[in-house]
Amino acid sequence: MNVESAYNRWAESYDSMANKTRDLDLVATAKNLEGMSFHSILEIGCGTGKNTEWLCLRCSRLVAVDFSEAMMATAMRKVTSENVEWNRFDISRPWPIQGADFDLITIGCGSSHQVHQ
Repeated sequence: MNVESAYNRWAESYDSMANKTRDLDLVATAKNLEGMSFHSILEIGCGTGKNTEWLCLRCSRLVAVDFSEAMMATAMRKVTSENVEWNRFDISRPWPIQGADFDLITIGCGSSHQVHQ
């Protein structure tokens, strides 16, 4: 099974499984970005939208990216904000969002994320 297939299978239970690292990620993100707002955010590895829900309230435009069709479908059902632009692609290949400027970029790494500003 390849990585994309594994994430597609995992999408169904990702939010309901016990995962302290994933849950702490949102707490840490919220604490580090508390009181901040941004014009545009790029969220690489949005997964099921766990952080997307929080991030989209803090910007005018959020570009959410993931390579797992099932993870992104789950995120799109949860996050219905009109300021979110969804892009499904593999970041190891040429990016279809070249030339865009972002105030904040978040990078998901499996079940944990790192925030870079």
